[in-house]
Amino acid sequence: MLMSDLTSNGPRCSDGAPENAPVGAIDASLRWPLLALAGGALGWLLVGSALALLAFWKLQHPAFFSVCEWVTYGRVYPAATNVLLYGFALPMAYAFAFVVFCRAGGNPLRQPLLVAFIAKFWHAGVALGLVGLLAGDSTGYLWLELPKYAAAVVAVASLLLSWRALSAFSQRRQRELQPPQWFMLALVFWFPWIFLVAQMMLVHQPVRGVVQAAVNSWYAGNLFSVVLPAAGLGVLHYFIPALLQRPLASRSLAIFSFWTLLIFGAWSGFGVSLPLPRWMLVLSGTADFLLVLPVLAVVVNLQRTLAGRCEAPKTTSALRLLKFGLLAWVLAFLLGIIGSQMLVSEVTEFSFFVLARPFILMIGFAGLTAVGGLYYLVPQVTGQEFPSCPYLSGIFSFAFVAGVVLLGLSLAAGGFYQGAAYHDHRVVFMQVVKTFQPWLMGAMAGTALITLGVLALLGNLVLLAKAVVSRYCPCCCVGADRTCLAAKEGAR
Repeated sequence: MLMSDLTSNGPRCSDGAPENAPVGAIDASLRWPLLALAGGALGWLLVGSALALLAFWKLQHPAFFSVCEWVTYGRVYPAATNVLLYGFALPMAYAFAFVVFCRAGGNPLRQPLLVAFIAKFWHAGVALGLVGLLAGDSTGYLWLELPKYAAAVVAVASLLLSWRALSAFSQRRQRELQPPQWFMLALVFWFPWIFLVAQMMLVHQPVRGVVQAAVNSWYAGNLFSVVLPAAGLGVLHYFIPALLQRPLASRSLAIFSFWTLLIFGAWSGFGVSLPLPRWMLVLSGTADFLLVLPVLAVVVNLQRTLAGRCEAPKTTSALRLLKFGLLAWVLAFLLGIIGSQMLVSEVTEFSFFVLARPFILMIGFAGLTAVGGLYYLVPQVTGQEFPSCPYLSGIFSFAFVAGVVLLGLSLAAGGFYQGAAYHDHRVVFMQVVKTFQPWLMGAMAGTALITLGVLALLGNLVLLAKAVVSRYCPCCCVGADRTCLAAKEGAR
């Protein structure tokens, strides 16, 4: 049925506008796309965190599996970062884009199985890229290491997902746009654009000279200053008011934060050491600093929304994770603004300091906001209480948050010390390597905690799946004190 038919013949409000579809119908239409996108993303989060743990381990024990070139640090580390970015963070962002467009728009998702198939196509491209990276087939460009054939799959899948997301957005019954929809629109437009441009200018028809460095920095800057923050802020602006059952405190602040994020985030990311015109570096550093404006606007707006809250017990866990996700974004911003200063960047640009911000954004900000949204959304979609096991939920919350903090601070503080030692001519290189070992152990411990938290979360999801299956198929229940429903009926 065409949308025009639905809006003309469907039920209408007193002012002539079509009524929203029932929430149950909307959630039912999101079930398979959410399972394909978010479920696959959580699987990649486990793989990516395990690969990151292996990469940090290889730095301390290079002789470990030294006979196998597939697990050398130079291959495992880019595999870990690309799996976390393209396998976890971006598919999860698209999953919540569909949720926001359909729930805020009041319309069920059309052709949900097609969206689920496109999601599987995306994940297949990431799996192909993982094999290629471990085999040594990397492009060599930071955050664009995926082989050409795998990147082509991700590019096509991103275009198709953006098409279906925009289709869901255009079919909305609530014509007035809400702040979460603005941020998700930025995601579905911005990522395919910057990814295709970067692939074309760096991989397929490479530009020459220093322009390559400029394009690579432009892509990374837009990715971590616009795309991922826009997706996470869309989740925060939708689920915090939904959990509290109250509107956002200020629409004006949301508008201000949205436009300042796009304007200043698009110019950020150029390192001060790049061989580029001075005006570009100064403009990028200024944009990095001016990102304080959207950060302050978002924090004030959400804090005013949270003020005087009265939390129900079932919403406490979700709200706590969402607030930790917001704090992770603020921490990542602070690291970004510190690292963009010339005096600091000259010290830290070749150290582990530059890795702290991307890891905090991909795992801390994207991960915590996504799981907080899932805590609210999964019971709506499945009709089953979640988290299923409070014990596993507690393990996830503690291990994941502690792991993100430990990983981020170890990379940031240890990287700063490492860079300062590099610039001290009195310190030999091997002494720098030895003294960095405790910080590296902290990063490894943080990654191990993150992996433990992901395992606890996946265990909770397995218990949820078993509960859902047992509800629809009582014969699948196990236990000595439970009798099969079919057997009862047969006895009667």
